[in-house]
Amino acid sequence: MGTIRYCKKCGATLPDGVNVCPSCGALQTGSSKSVLSAIIIIMLVTALLGASFFITLKDINKESERFFENNNGNHGGDEGGSNPAVSHGAVVVSRDFSSPGWEEFDYAVESSDVRIVSTSEGYVIEADIRNLGLCEARSNYGWWSSEGRSCWGEWDFEFNDSETVDIKLRVGDNSPEPGAEYRVELDGLHLGDFQVPATDSWYIATIPDVFVSAGKHTVFVGTYEMDYYPNYYLDYIKIGALRLEGEEYSRSGGNDPNPDLQGLWVKPSDVKVQFWDGSPNSGGVLISEKTVGKTQVASDHKHLYLNNTFVTYFIPSNGVYTVNVSWDGSIGYHEIYVVVDPYDELAETNETNNVVVKTVKIS
Repeated sequence: MGTIRYCKKCGATLPDGVNVCPSCGALQTGSSKSVLSAIIIIMLVTALLGASFFITLKDINKESERFFENNNGNHGGDEGGSNPAVSHGAVVVSRDFSSPGWEEFDYAVESSDVRIVSTSEGYVIEADIRNLGLCEARSNYGWWSSEGRSCWGEWDFEFNDSETVDIKLRVGDNSPEPGAEYRVELDGLHLGDFQVPATDSWYIATIPDVFVSAGKHTVFVGTYEMDYYPNYYLDYIKIGALRLEGEEYSRSGGNDPNPDLQGLWVKPSDVKVQFWDGSPNSGGVLISEKTVGKTQVASDHKHLYLNNTFVTYFIPSNGVYTVNVSWDGSIGYHEIYVVVDPYDELAETNETNNVVVKTVKIS
């Protein structure tokens, strides 16, 4: 008599040679076959996990090698910083056609922006000077760096709430092809690298899904070592909804063998404004000439100033700066002229909005 077999599902007796239960219809599988299938599955899963671990380890080692080769300079690296929870993501670079375009400068003043204010000592003329075009930070050379970094800048900022945001940089490059390679850090932690075509055009470099905790932080942008002068342009950095103007950097520097050729500078800068009582072209009297804007300490690569630094004046993109001058204001009618960029030192996209006249009566 052969071995009695029972259905593994319902327990009914199975006839010899039958693999389908006549009572419940369940397919019967031999125990040896089930064990073999389980072993095969376990081996496949183990192989996949091993391959994944090897790939991950290889990527970590590759990034570590790059870090130690390129990050022995002035700042902390991936191992530290006050924001260790920053997540890494691929940097996405896309062409930016928005206005203002490449080197589209435009300073303007309107009649409604000019005011005459009476004081105990006479009068004050106020004028709102507008930057309708572009202002940016530019690399002040930088050259080659044995420590892995060349021209760089840092921007301090503060977040009220912790959130995950995209970091966007509007950048351009006029370096020798194929263009400089840039490194971005947050609180000393490496976020990513990117490169844009050196074609005198604007690009948006996006680092997605970066966690930024509430509190004070520092973002760093700089070039890697190279064998030529980098020539890059930075319009702004957006950290979520917060916009940092490129020219308002907190610190700048570089590792150029010549210490006078380091850091960032501002373009355009030192925009002049003149105030006239009467027409500048027909007998008017110059009341005052001023250089307008915020101030920034920039590097002096022309060796014209003490310590090879100088104070530059600028108005940020889409910014407004109010300038005022004292005026005696004799009795009678006066035509007050306000002239922006009187010496035509700046090539602007619109040269027709640089002069306004306001008629006032002093009694």
